[in-house]
Amino acid sequence: MTGSVRFALLGMLIALPACRDVTAPKNVSDAEALWRSKNISSYVFTGSKACFCTDASPVVVTVIDDRVVRVADLESGAIRANDSWYTIDQFFDRLASGTWHPRTLAFDETLGYPTTIEICCIEDDSGVIYRVSNLGQVALVE
Repeated sequence: MTGSVRFALLGMLIALPACRDVTAPKNVSDAEALWRSKNISSYVFTGSKACFCTDASPVVVTVIDDRVVRVADLESGAIRANDSWYTIDQFFDRLASGTWHPRTLAFDETLGYPTTIEICCIEDDSGVIYRVSNLGQVALVE
């Protein structure tokens, strides 16, 4: 490898960390502020909840005016109980209440919503992992 190729590779390795989004949320407060700044009250997302006590198959959660109005199995479309899922604001409320002590937290870089919330110990059946993805607009029909 020639010196100029090594220098170019070294330059690329140094530049890569600079490509990160420096505005990405770093903690719950930053993430919640970013989410609330978007003023989104109606949306749909894909969610999964892994724990010893429930079916972990993915669902589609529909939120209208800050209320969960529909939870459906992602694959079959079968309707599930609405009380088994939270809105994004409710996730933030639970995190702020101090009743949840998450081991792992991850947030969407653009909208701030939690993408992973791991509470306690899934490996010994005493915890739960919530995953949220594909958040998008809901089509409202008048």
